[in-house]
Order: sequence, then C-alpha cells, then structure tokens
Amino acid sequence: MPQIKSNPTWEGIPAELRREIISKMNVLDRSVIRYVTFTDGFFADSFPYHIDTLDIFTTATELYVNIKETIRPAYSIPKSHRLPNFMCLMKSRGLRIEKLNISCDRHGFGAQLQTIVEAMKGSGILKNSLLINEIIFYSVEMTWTTDILEMLEFCQAEVLTKISIKTTLTDQVLADICNTEQWNKADEITLSYLPNLTWCNPFDNWAGSYLQINTPVPVHITDAGIEKIAELYRKKSGRAKFLIGDARWIGIGPSVHYAKRTAQKSLLEVYSVNGFVSGLVYPIPAKDFDFNHDRFNLLY
Repeated sequence: MPQIKSNPTWEGIPAELRREIISKMNVLDRSVIRYVTFTDGFFADSFPYHIDTLDIFTTATELYVNIKETIRPAYSIPKSHRLPNFMCLMKSRGLRIEKLNISCDRHGFGAQLQTIVEAMKGSGILKNSLLINEIIFYSVEMTWTTDILEMLEFCQAEVLTKISIKTTLTDQVLADICNTEQWNKADEITLSYLPNLTWCNPFDNWAGSYLQINTPVPVHITDAGIEKIAELYRKKSGRAKFLIGDARWIGIGPSVHYAKRTAQKSLLEVYSVNGFVSGLVYPIPAKDFDFNHDRFNLLY
C-alpha cells in the first residue's frame, strides 16, 4: 500500500521538544503562544517574563512598542496585531518590567495612549497589579489628560520605586497623581518643572527619600513656595536627599534672605551660586548646624 504522508502540526511535536522551543522564544512570543493550548501555556509560564526596558511611543495616529530583554537585542512588536499582542504581553503571569518609558511626539499624549488604557481595562488588567520598578513619562507638550494617571495606577505600589515626569502637568492632573498610593510610596521622584506649591503640595503624603526637580528655564520661587519646600524637608528623615534645579539654576530673586531664614529655622543646608539656589539637600542634626558656614555668605 502507498505510504500516506501528513503535514506535521505544532500539536504533533513531542511535548519535551515543544518545551525546548518555547524556552528559546522571547518574552513577547511566549506571551502569545501561551494561549494556543493549555500545555503551551504551562510551558511558557515555567520561564520568567522579565523585561529590562519597555518603550511605548505614541503619535497622533500610531503606536510603537519596543522591548529590551537582558540577553537579547531590542525588538519591536510588529504593526499587525500590535495592540492585541501587547495585551498578551501585559497579561503574562508574573511579568516583571524594570523600566517603562511612555513618551509621545509634539501632539502630546492623546488617543493612542487612551486606547492602551481602555484595552488594558478591557483585558482585565487591574489597578495596582503590574510589577514595574520604574516608570517615566515624557512629553514636550503640557499634559492635561488623565491617561498618565491611569497608567500609573496600573503599577503595583509596593514594587514601584521610581517615578519620573518629564512633562508639565496641569495643577489638577498633578493633584490627582499625588493622591495615588503609587506616588506616595515611590522612593524616588523626578519632575521636570517646579509645581505650583501654593495651589497644592504634591509631597504632603509622600514617604520617599529622593526628590529631584529640574527646570528647563530659571523660575522664581515665592516666599510661600520656599516655605512649602522647607516644610517638606522638616518632615523627612536624615537620609532624605533633595535636589532643586539640578540641571538649571532656580532664581529666587528678592527671596534670598527669606530662604536663609527658612533654612536656619528648618535646619537645612542651602547651596547658592551668584544669588541662585541650586539645591536644598540633606536635613542635618541641630548639633551639627553652623549658621556661620561659608555657604550662607553667598545668600547675601
């Protein structure tokens, strides 16, 4: 009798060989193939889903996603089925992301980021569930939508340690963000602008130890603003470190004398160069505080 040849199928491959093939796949491919069969899901989930850097970039009409794993070159999610495959990735069991970068072009965060947020909700991804160590938002335009707030809330507060917001937020968006558990539990926070401290103080309930505020242009700090900053320092432990205007000087103009008085009252070290405060760092014990220290001469 003639021998009948049949085309091999994925299910026809011996289980151990399938497991070996899956072990060689990248995180994205494993997150997709885990839905093919129960056995494939079992094999895929037996290996860690770990990403060093996940980059999300949006334009007015497009979404781009790049992935960097420790042992592989960076790769992108293909345009075809990009959003469904991205959802498979984000739903992977035990997914761990060291750094999540979310950025956009000159159109700002908009429809594309909102599409991601709605898709994550529709896929059953819960708030306070994603294991992300650091999250960074970047936009050259002012951000007035709540999309970045919702993305932040997906992060597990107990895991998230670093938040960087490299865009200017409206006062209301910032107020909403600083009321989240993620914001208040993050150990490190970096902002690219000086918030309106007289409208709300985003650090009232913040329990972290490192704050850095970089301003793109010199800005004026009011007396009330300086008092808010000093109040923040008084609340922090001796290990706390704060940098105000690390990249550019923050000009305080006629408030320099007030800055010195506030610093003395709060037992803070104040660094100044040519009338500009470049940093307020390290609360120090009263016994070690020297009002005649040379650095304060620069404040007159």
